[in-house]
Amino acid sequence: MPHKLKGHDPLVDKKFRTLKITGRTAKLQTTTVDDSHTSMRAYKDFLNPPKIEKEPDFSKADPLFLPPDYVPPKKPGGKRIPIDPANPKYKEKNDKIILKKRHQNLRDIGLMNFCKENSMFVTLTIDPTEYPGANLAYCHKAFLNLIRSLKNLYSGIAYIVVYERNPSQADKEDIEASDLERSPYHIHILWNIVNINRYTIKKYWHRGLVDVKKDFDSVGNVLLYMGKAFNDIGNFQHAFGYSKNLHLATVYRESKGEGDKIDQFFENQGENLQQRYFSINSNTKFVNEMEFEYFHLKEPHTNYVPVAKLKRKPKKSKKKTSKDT
Repeated sequence: MPHKLKGHDPLVDKKFRTLKITGRTAKLQTTTVDDSHTSMRAYKDFLNPPKIEKEPDFSKADPLFLPPDYVPPKKPGGKRIPIDPANPKYKEKNDKIILKKRHQNLRDIGLMNFCKENSMFVTLTIDPTEYPGANLAYCHKAFLNLIRSLKNLYSGIAYIVVYERNPSQADKEDIEASDLERSPYHIHILWNIVNINRYTIKKYWHRGLVDVKKDFDSVGNVLLYMGKAFNDIGNFQHAFGYSKNLHLATVYRESKGEGDKIDQFFENQGENLQQRYFSINSNTKFVNEMEFEYFHLKEPHTNYVPVAKLKRKPKKSKKKTSKDT
């Protein structure tokens, strides 16, 4: 299935393509720009890379070998004034960009690797009364300790984890935390351990409550629930992570000289591609025109992760009898 812009010259028609391939979908974005756009400048740098002439560093050289006309560089004076992230000039715009990227990355990674048959949704809670000094670093360390313990029982564990803490009443009303109970920290996990129950997880998690959900509507709804913590960026440094054995989205950018890979993808897929819908945005703020084409892959580009395998059953503790004593 060759694309209509196969073999075109971006310098002539000023069109740049970006292909994003996830598990079962492919999104092609075609942007028409002017000469001052970042895509045009990046493509020109790719065709004619700028020569960077690096002078030798004489700062640590022996004075006997210094050139006669060498002048030591002046040390920069003063300190750089740090940019205030709360500046209303760019804070709202940056927060929207960060929020959109976090939601999109979470959704892409989750839908590429997990489905209802190979996943389970788990929520771990850290008791604020027993662990009052818990923070994001503590949550991260506690979760990794749990994964290390479970790796003794299961092989091939894959997961997505989101750390969340909703603002407590003390945070909202500017009251000291000692006067009111702080809200607990939650760790939302979507993993491929299916044959495990709440009591087994509780055996290795000693820091609070454990909630397990095997039967849920769809992975998309679970990811939407996990990403609700991202909406409140200011009150808590929300973060999410994932294991290294997950598939990530493949992105080809024509501005970086990867136009041949885009054409090759359409040729290799052939009838495996089905166009779902097409949309166009014209006269936008930053570009002249932007087209979107969404394709469905009959055979997925990447498969779901397999279910984690049980290495061995947990040993049952033997009770001492009167004969053993």
